[in-house]
Amino acid sequence: MTRRSAAIPDLVGQAIDDGRLQITSTLGAGSNGVVFLATDTTSSPVCPTQYALKCILKAKEGTRRYHIQKQEIANHLKASCHPNVLTLHRVVEDGVFLFLVMDYCSGGDLFQFLFDHRVRRGDDAMVKKLMLQIIDAVDACHQLGIYHRDVKPENLLCSEDGSRIFLCDFGLSTRRPYSTTFGAGSSYYMSPECMNVDGLGRPYSSRANDIWALGVILTAMISGHNPWRRAVYGDACYRAYVHDPEFLLRTLPISVGTNDILRSIFTTDASRIELPFLRLMILQTETFYARIPSKSPSQRRHRADADWRIRFWRVGRSSVADASGKMPPHTASMPSLGHANGYPRHDSLHTTPTEIDSGGPTTPDPTRENLYDMPECLDVGGRTQFFAPLDTSYDSRRAQAKSHGGIFRRMAGRLSLF
Repeated sequence: MTRRSAAIPDLVGQAIDDGRLQITSTLGAGSNGVVFLATDTTSSPVCPTQYALKCILKAKEGTRRYHIQKQEIANHLKASCHPNVLTLHRVVEDGVFLFLVMDYCSGGDLFQFLFDHRVRRGDDAMVKKLMLQIIDAVDACHQLGIYHRDVKPENLLCSEDGSRIFLCDFGLSTRRPYSTTFGAGSSYYMSPECMNVDGLGRPYSSRANDIWALGVILTAMISGHNPWRRAVYGDACYRAYVHDPEFLLRTLPISVGTNDILRSIFTTDASRIELPFLRLMILQTETFYARIPSKSPSQRRHRADADWRIRFWRVGRSSVADASGKMPPHTASMPSLGHANGYPRHDSLHTTPTEIDSGGPTTPDPTRENLYDMPECLDVGGRTQFFAPLDTSYDSRRAQAKSHGGIFRRMAGRLSLF
């Protein structure tokens, strides 16, 4: 169950903004705030206008939290001019609370959209449509000098039919092109420099950090998995990628074109691809998915989905040449590549700000688990949240599939790969 702020009561049934907005239900709750659904009482009763209200406890003027709240509101208002940014219409204040009045998206967030398998395998047009909108939203923010620093599926809302995407939740955003707030955001989507992997505490590019998150989102959208849990050398999957830039191509069902895109993103911040070029690469990619070899119907039914996962475990165990845990320097010599209910689950509702320029935690938050989660390469007992633990033995997997009535077929159905 989601934690709820003890400072914010249940306001369902109450009216704010001089009676104009009637609160009808709760969409989400956190330790520092609550998101309500409200109806505009001045709109047509036949088709009333609904809004999402983010309610937060008003900070005392002059405090750090006060400046963070002002920054979130100012950044969101400024970015609302773009069609792929969730519109913040106004802020309603009373003596205790701030209410951020935003558009309500009945389609939920991108996390739920992917979880419900609404991006089918091979639907290149849908992947392209979604990614271009996300890139456009982030690029528009960057053009305005706003850096989001928490781009992830939970902060991307969908229209009812899934055709439009809206970036939201500017609680961790900053105007600083270079940041020293390490660990701001969600660990699955943080760049290595954001996590200060070299321990030097050097300022990192806020722009490049947002672009890194786009690569993780693209990977999850196509394969149903994140490329790694954290982009640190102690993570076996990330370590395998550092040693072998073809690692993702050989272990995930992605095309060569997709791999080229990811290699241009997952590199040092200094050489990371710029958004206009990333947009062009997405546009020019014919397919984002690896072709499944032609097999008999029975083979496709039992093994097409499982093959790449078994390769993942084998390659992962053999590709990690250095298990010392020592992080190589991020230099140019590295591979130069590349709840739902209408409002996302807000990490920013659960965190206590520590710096004015971010409002984010100083260390990654290990308490939140992401559905699109790859098992550690060296963790034989590891699992994703889609299916049971995988053996490293191919023969064992075949025997298990027969004895359990076609587990591969059921896994493939869950992952919408057919």
